[in-house]
Amino acid sequence: MTRWGVWQQQEGSDTQHGYGWQWRKLRARILRRDNYLCQECLKAGRTSAATEVDHIKPKAQSGDDREENLQGICKACHRLKTVVSC
Repeated sequence: MTRWGVWQQQEGSDTQHGYGWQWRKLRARILRRDNYLCQECLKAGRTSAATEVDHIKPKAQSGDDREENLQGICKACHRLKTVVSC
């Protein structure tokens, strides 16, 4: 497991994991930008509501929080992507 993965699995609040008010504001902006639609589903010709924001290039692989690296995504796609990249 990567150091980022170990960090994320430690106990603590979202804020302690780097997802405080600034992240919540950014998350809301990304969901609005993507019209609350899962971008992975759209690529596959499906329509699903985006309920989460995903790092396209994971932080564990030197990704960052720039808007270009973030996308709205549904829970199922996020779970699938997270399992595949672990």
